[in-house]
Amino acid sequence: MPSTVNDRFCFWSNICLYFVVYRMYPFPSIDCSPTIYAFRIFFSYLQILFMNKQSQLCFPLLLIFNLLFVTLGLGQSKNMTLQSNWNQADYDYNDVWGYADFSGSEYAIIGSKTKIHFIEVSNPTNPTLIAEFALGSNTTWRDIKTFGHYAYAVSEGFSNEGLVVFDLCDIANRNVTKIAHINNVFGKAHNIFIDAKNKRLYAVGTNTQSNGVIVYDLSIDPANPTLLTKQTLAGGYIHDIFVQDNLAFCSHGYNGLYIYDFSNPTTPILKASIETGGYNHSSWGLNKDNLLIFAQEVPTGLPLGIMDYTGYLNNDLEVVKSFKKPLLGPNHQNNTPHNPFMVGDYAVVSYYEDGVVIFDMTNPLQPDTIAYYDTYPDNESYTGYKGCWGVYPYLPSGNILASDVSSGLFILKPSFDLPTTCENGRLDWNETSVDCGGTCQSCTPCLQEICGNGLDDDRDGNIDCLDEACTCEGSETLINIKVFLEGFYEEASGQMISDLNGRAVMPVFQPFKTAPFYYDGREFVVSFQDNVVDWVLVEARNPDNLEEVLAKKAGLLLTDGRIVQADGLAAIQFGEISASAIHLVVRHKSHLAIMSSSLIDLSHSPIAYDFTTGVEHAMGIEQLKLKGNKYCQIAGDFDQNGIVNSLDFNIWKQNSALVNRYLSWDADGNGVINNLDFNVWKLNRSKIGEPTIRLD
Repeated sequence: MPSTVNDRFCFWSNICLYFVVYRMYPFPSIDCSPTIYAFRIFFSYLQILFMNKQSQLCFPLLLIFNLLFVTLGLGQSKNMTLQSNWNQADYDYNDVWGYADFSGSEYAIIGSKTKIHFIEVSNPTNPTLIAEFALGSNTTWRDIKTFGHYAYAVSEGFSNEGLVVFDLCDIANRNVTKIAHINNVFGKAHNIFIDAKNKRLYAVGTNTQSNGVIVYDLSIDPANPTLLTKQTLAGGYIHDIFVQDNLAFCSHGYNGLYIYDFSNPTTPILKASIETGGYNHSSWGLNKDNLLIFAQEVPTGLPLGIMDYTGYLNNDLEVVKSFKKPLLGPNHQNNTPHNPFMVGDYAVVSYYEDGVVIFDMTNPLQPDTIAYYDTYPDNESYTGYKGCWGVYPYLPSGNILASDVSSGLFILKPSFDLPTTCENGRLDWNETSVDCGGTCQSCTPCLQEICGNGLDDDRDGNIDCLDEACTCEGSETLINIKVFLEGFYEEASGQMISDLNGRAVMPVFQPFKTAPFYYDGREFVVSFQDNVVDWVLVEARNPDNLEEVLAKKAGLLLTDGRIVQADGLAAIQFGEISASAIHLVVRHKSHLAIMSSSLIDLSHSPIAYDFTTGVEHAMGIEQLKLKGNKYCQIAGDFDQNGIVNSLDFNIWKQNSALVNRYLSWDADGNGVINNLDFNVWKLNRSKIGEPTIRLD
């Protein structure tokens, strides 16, 4: 520490300066992290040591130094950390997109001037090049999107690339295949967009339909897209397009932003348009209050805009907010946005020379910069279009992919969780099926298990006999299980309701992968039969140690109480297990779990076990509840801890008025959260499940 009174005064004055200046005058460019503070305080201490005890100069010199550091010493990041940077191409880079396969592995797809590169980023600190393709052009502009297990790419090069299709089915084995090169409709395009829910691909800025759009159908054969229409649009040339459930928001450059209804793609209807003042470059919906965020690229330095399109049916559009928060401010204001995306209430923007910037749009009229990572930190002013080109914020891990023109791929991690639509039990506009496809992970495995080769061919985590596609010695026992759920059971019909199915809120993937179940099975269905009630989780328990789970299987519960497998097998069939007899456990997300009181002998097949005919069929005291003349699993255990109590009530109370949701506190299974669910819970409060099968 400084030795004299004056030196100590200087040192601590310097520390106070930092906290006053940095906290009370919050420059947007400053990363006020403890590390930065510590470094600057240490630097001030060195200053004192080398001033030859000229303490009378200390305070003014340090004041000058600190103010210069505030103005010129930029932080490269705020609330976002660099995981890794991949930069192995010979030329500049352009756009980036992401992909998550059925097993959850994550990949970046990035364009460079001459190639498209496929990079695994499941380990974000060690990105691995899987494949790359030279497509013929040397071009500044490429665009990539994904659908199912396919990637689609276009460019504005001059080698007639057209629409290129890649099969990502075997990407986990480092195999990416170019399967189509469709150039009979257009040779070059500036951008593409895929309306995942409606399975359509839109190509804009093409050389053959430069004043409109070309639309393909992906529903029949996504490997060979079917041309639906080529349309001339009122706004002329389209630079970029965002489509949400057939409503297309087209960036027509200097002509502004236009909205078209493509419900019938052969006769699109112009709904509204607005001039935004500059070159309208791109846009993305805020998913609330009919708001849209848009970027203008020319001239440089224009702000981001928020447009209210509530009145679009009456050609009434209004720009309600324009904002910019340059990292080099206040001295430099000419930063330029490129591509904005929305993730919940967060706008994630590729902002050229400012890198990746995240704005909190909870109040769209008061955007707040909550995070950034500057991929181009060397600029001392704004010169235009260097730096971050593209960004992809939809990976299941929450990591963000960014492409920098000169520095390649950046894998970034925000210090907060980005929200996702991929676990809400609804078919959202950006998904091909409930909670999968689109910007969620792929819906189905595209490879088949080959039994007996010792490999996990379909990459579902189960090898050979453990895979549901294989039947091996010791695993052929078929178990016909019957249960009723109290909340879902109707005495009059003697069956359970299938409202969750009718409302289309059930996930096509088994829903037990998260807490408290942590089941990593890959059961899925393409579509549900009408008599499917809900998913259940069936366990095989060791009779010598009831707390030991020997095997698990997610099944589908039918209206008549039968449990079948997702693959269509009309019974439950476990893989090889190390026991000749088991106890069965049946779990449901809103009911107390039950365990068979009798042993299931696996040496016989098929075997039937019916929980609905007597309370004695469930281990423990009164673990089934009589409803009419059938015994049912007891409703109300919303947190699955084996006890119906106030903790379950608190879960319901926090969100007690919701519609069309797939949630554990929907006790009566109708897809609506309301007082009826409370009434079911109230009847069963203080009920305690079998202790050996409780989940923490």
